[in-house]
Amino acid sequence: MANLCVWKKTGPGKVEKDGRADKRPLLFYALWFNYEKKICYFQKIRVPMEIQKRKEKNTIVAAVKGRLDALTAPDLEKELLETLTGEEKRLLMDLSGLQYISSAGLRTLLVLAKKLKAQQGEILFAGLKGPVDDVFKISGFYSIFKIFDSPEAALSQI
Repeated sequence: MANLCVWKKTGPGKVEKDGRADKRPLLFYALWFNYEKKICYFQKIRVPMEIQKRKEKNTIVAAVKGRLDALTAPDLEKELLETLTGEEKRLLMDLSGLQYISSAGLRTLLVLAKKLKAQQGEILFAGLKGPVDDVFKISGFYSIFKIFDSPEAALSQI
């Protein structure tokens, strides 16, 4: 019979048993012990990302919550590319609920921007906070894209 324990990666080469409150976990891992076979399974657990889409002023507004990393970026890319096959040529990404973005997430945003540019469209960003805002500044996204404080501010300037 297998027992389940959930562990968190807290830094390079460090994991801690999930018992203390942490509002921004880096990654979750599951550790299974099979005592009969004396085997230990160590597996990544996917942290969910939530995408809410709506149309407003000929713009698709996509609110993303959670983490945008190598595990969740393909889902976001697939879902938004399917949405962009219509007549809307403007995408507003509301990232106010995004806790973390990795290089894979940045790549996904660049793929979406390239697709929109090919259709004479544009991508806008709003609601950047904390570490996500820092990553956008460091990566140079502020000089490439239009970034607004809130989705309302972005929609009012369209």
